[in-house]
Amino acid sequence: MLELVRECAPRVLAVYWPILAEPDLRASFGDWNQSGVTLALPRVTASASPLDFLAWRPGDPLEVGPYDTRQPAAGSPVLPDLILLPCLGFDADCHRLGYGGGYYDRTLARLPESATIGVSYDDCEICNFDAQAYDLPLGAIVTPGRVLRRALRPAGR
Repeated sequence: MLELVRECAPRVLAVYWPILAEPDLRASFGDWNQSGVTLALPRVTASASPLDFLAWRPGDPLEVGPYDTRQPAAGSPVLPDLILLPCLGFDADCHRLGYGGGYYDRTLARLPESATIGVSYDDCEICNFDAQAYDLPLGAIVTPGRVLRRALRPAGR
């Protein structure tokens, strides 16, 4: 994961605060922030709407959002060059399965220039995944055991 983020060289990196058993990348947040990358966390503003991303630094206050997520209590809206997003499941073509709210689907459709990396576990791969028209493939999927690349490019290019 660290190598892929370096390769993409984002100015603004959208991360997520894990819920349930999602892969936890929080140990890297401080390093990314100290390297000069602006971190952003998603914020739900309305049901059935794309996510907004707010600039955030480790230690800034968070509040509880929908589905028991944590989101910035305040912050400036930013457009991420690279979005790291959790995958409940995925397929070999880098399609992502989430929790069914459609927030990331709507967000990725709105931000086609942002590079995307899904984060999951090896045993969450789904064979016979029936991707819908709105299920956009991610640039890459990272698990503890491998990296699947589809079309990962440097961020913002």
